Amino acid sequence: QAEAGIRDAQESRGLGDVYKRQYKYQQLAKDAQSSGDPVLIENYLQHAEHYSRRLAEINHKSQPVTESSTKIEDNNSSKKSSIKITFIGKPNTGKSTLINKLLGYNRMITSSLSGTTHDSIEMDFVWKNYEFTIVDTAGMRKKSKIKEELEYKFVGSSLQAIKLTNIAVLVLDSSEELNKQDLSIARWVIEEGRALILCLNKWDLIQEKQKTFNKLLSRLNRSLPNMTHSKILKTSGKLGLGIDNIFEVAIEVYNKWNRRLQTSALNNWFGKVLEEHPPPMSGGKRIKLQYISQVKSRPPTYIIFCNNPDGLPVSYIRYLTSKLRENFNFEGVPLRINLRKKKNPYV
Repeated sequence: QAEAGIRDAQESRGLGDVYKRQYKYQQLAKDAQSSGDPVLIENYLQHAEHYSRRLAEINHKSQPVTESSTKIEDNNSSKKSSIKITFIGKPNTGKSTLINKLLGYNRMITSSLSGTTHDSIEMDFVWKNYEFTIVDTAGMRKKSKIKEELEYKFVGSSLQAIKLTNIAVLVLDSSEELNKQDLSIARWVIEEGRALILCLNKWDLIQEKQKTFNKLLSRLNRSLPNMTHSKILKTSGKLGLGIDNIFEVAIEVYNKWNRRLQTSALNNWFGKVLEEHPPPMSGGKRIKLQYISQVKSRPPTYIIFCNNPDGLPVSYIRYLTSKLRENFNFEGVPLRINLRKKKNPYV
């Protein structure tokens, strides 16, 4: 009933035909999984994703035009989709100062006192013909240190901003050691499937730079291995050090985050990896990994069909993820690999 209500509402706005086509290909892709044909599955999924984008475009065009939405379109008819970058981190790491330097003027209020930013603030910005939406967020402290109800709302707004962003820039104070709260914020970003960039701010204050950097890498390897593949930048919001690198890396990571691999290239790689390092046995029986297919991007997500999904160790999935990232240059992007048992069409 809820789905029917959504369809009715969309049809009333002229979206019915596009929605029906999207729904049709989603169902065809689901039904095709029993056929075991990865090319057919990918073909249906690509069609479904195409109509999903069409729905988003029509929804956007049907909304009232505001000053913010016309800012770029007035001067650029070939408008690219905006890359949303959200700056996150603990209080007083220099997020607002860094954003002011990026924008070239003092848009955000800054202070030596922590907690100056209370809500998520969005700004449109153009850099080298690329459009960005930059989001400043309130600093996130440990839950045990939050005393007021209002601060809970500030943190909730920051967490919501992570869900809605394309790329999260975790701003760290280089003069402080990486702690549990930094790792908790990073873990939230990875779990949400957002691309993550680590930004070592206030780098100009560091005397023993190499020692500080090595210490950070050691803590990441020990506490959050999933984050070791993230891009790490050294910046100074005060001096403007490494400012352009943020945009350059954001564009690179954004393109990888949106990337879709061809099924043939993916399975050629998959076959070589299985030949080099076959999956371990489970209960004395061999685990057969039949083929792999990419089901979505943002983040890149893959399904591996096999005869015993429950028997494959998590360590082997981590191995495949690492090899996938290494072979197809997915540095800085979260990857997801799910297992599914292939249906027997004769049962």
